Amino acid sequence: MGQNVTIYFGAIVTLLVGVVVVFLIPLIKSKTTSQQYTNIVRVVDIAVYAAEQLLGPGTGKKKLEKATRIIVDFVTKKGYKIDEDEIRNMIEAAVKKMNDELHKEKEEVTDD
Repeated sequence: MGQNVTIYFGAIVTLLVGVVVVFLIPLIKSKTTSQQYTNIVRVVDIAVYAAEQLLGPGTGKKKLEKATRIIVDFVTKKGYKIDEDEIRNMIEAAVKKMNDELHKEKEEVTDD
């Protein structure tokens, strides 16, 4: 009888480990990836605004290089996996967002 309980217990533990491996670990990984992406987007926005503030208008190439350096340093320190093309696309999106916000603010000021 004790031997049967041990066999059943072992089978249940094996089943639970299988469930954790199949369902829980991918869920945890997807949450981490989502959080990493959110962190990267925040850093991209900050890097774009910082480059704009530090280097000013008319220095697009230098601002791109500065923002890219900030972001690459961040993702490298965190161990995130992202390539330079993705970084470039995220920077371009952040620049557009920043410019749209600036134009909207200017429109609001002129409408008053």
